[in-house]
Amino acid sequence: MRLISRWQNSAGERVRIALRLKGIDHTYVPASSLQRGQFTELNPQGLLPALDVGGRIIAQSAAILDYLETTFPEPSLLPADPVVRAQVKAFAALISSEMHSLTVQRVRRFLTKEYGVEDKGVERWVHHWLTSGLQALETTLKQRPVQSVFAFGDRPGWADLHLIPQLSAARRLQCDLSPYPRLLEVEQHCTVLTPFACHALRPSRIFRLHRDREGDLGDVQPSTLGDCATMKPAVGKCRTCLPRRFGATDSRAH
Repeated sequence: MRLISRWQNSAGERVRIALRLKGIDHTYVPASSLQRGQFTELNPQGLLPALDVGGRIIAQSAAILDYLETTFPEPSLLPADPVVRAQVKAFAALISSEMHSLTVQRVRRFLTKEYGVEDKGVERWVHHWLTSGLQALETTLKQRPVQSVFAFGDRPGWADLHLIPQLSAARRLQCDLSPYPRLLEVEQHCTVLTPFACHALRPSRIFRLHRDREGDLGDVQPSTLGDCATMKPAVGKCRTCLPRRFGATDSRAH
């Protein structure tokens, strides 16, 4: 199984986190490592990420996540209660279908190129849609009948893997996150866990961290180390990426 993505692609990061949470063996392939035109041959949509399952390509992060949850049901990323399950999917859909889709780079470029919108105007556009979504997400967490460490329960799952990359993207886009303490609290609990810890790091940065902590990695190259799950076989008992699902953590890791 190969995940083709980019290190700062929010949709791809959702899938990478899901793969780690489920402990699914996979190889991360940076889109930049493919030859020109090769990715669109594999995925006519031309959008990241794409999952290569034995030569068959699944596009769109929502479809990939559905495939992973259906094919690898344990551990589940969704709650058992059908109402809460639907609420979790609604939480995630607001991120993927509204906040992300309206603020991605190709939309920002289109506003500038086709409509002549200046940088300040693009910034207002981005901040409007991000702020609108973040306010709704914060209110959703506030209204939970039972407050929990993660977005919807005592284990990270579907909602969290959508939220964390979106918060990172919002920071890159200079959006003020201070009005959303509940979202930031969930982020704080997530980012000390291995499945989330290195989601925003370049593969070369992950390589250096592992090299510094583990010593010589032999013939392993940074381009193959885009995911800690990919790294484990190469470095053996890596102290940085020992399986740590939801408990013990090392804040120095990544």
